[in-house]
Amino acid sequence: MQTKNLHEEIGVAKLDGLPSDVGIEASPQTEWYEKDEAEKSKDALLAKKKYEVGRVSRRRSNRHASDAAAEYLGYSPATLRNSRSSGLLAGVQGPPYIKIGLRVYYLQSALDEWLAQFAEQTCASDDKAA
Repeated sequence: MQTKNLHEEIGVAKLDGLPSDVGIEASPQTEWYEKDEAEKSKDALLAKKKYEVGRVSRRRSNRHASDAAAEYLGYSPATLRNSRSSGLLAGVQGPPYIKIGLRVYYLQSALDEWLAQFAEQTCASDDKAA
């Protein structure tokens, strides 16, 4: 069995009147059990954090903040901000947005649908010209 000095274990100076050989005995079985429980709780905590991070990243990858949406659409953030108040962007109704508190988000699918309307118009006008 391994003997540890009590004063070293708890990190305090030696008290007057106590013999210097006062110590505690650590059982190998007790140390193994404590390490095993500590590792289990650490693994559980890591698994929980991994789940939360994965869940949040999946949720956030679906939406863009206003500045990122403006970059994706090819407009300045100010133009996109103005379109929310006027309702028009590029001569048509702007893409739908979600407002949560003071933050504004655009769903990826909504941005793609909004951009698709221009691709359809461009293709239709090209067919008429030919």
